[in-house]
Amino acid sequence: MRESDIQRQILDYLAMLGVWHRRFNSGVAKMGGRFIRFGTPGLPDIMARTKNTIIWIEVKQPGKYLAPEQRRWKEEAEGFGDTFILARSVEDVSQLFERPDGPERSGK
Repeated sequence: MRESDIQRQILDYLAMLGVWHRRFNSGVAKMGGRFIRFGTPGLPDIMARTKNTIIWIEVKQPGKYLAPEQRRWKEEAEGFGDTFILARSVEDVSQLFERPDGPERSGK
């Protein structure tokens, strides 16, 4: 399954739960023969906000790993008490919400 397919499943799941979330774009694009970097290096793909936590979600295909910038972002986010998920499937995200001690679903 493509990373974009996994990401779409996660976004649909968060919407179904009523969890506030945003999708971020960052990376490199070729424009006019030059490569242009956009976004913050290491920024996770998705941020979700609940009543009691911020959840950063980096989506990767099975067998793919975090880049050094992404590992630094993970460490910094967790240092602030945020939750960071390396998601290879929508189940990686749903496990968090299904735990008895998981985040409250409403971000309002």
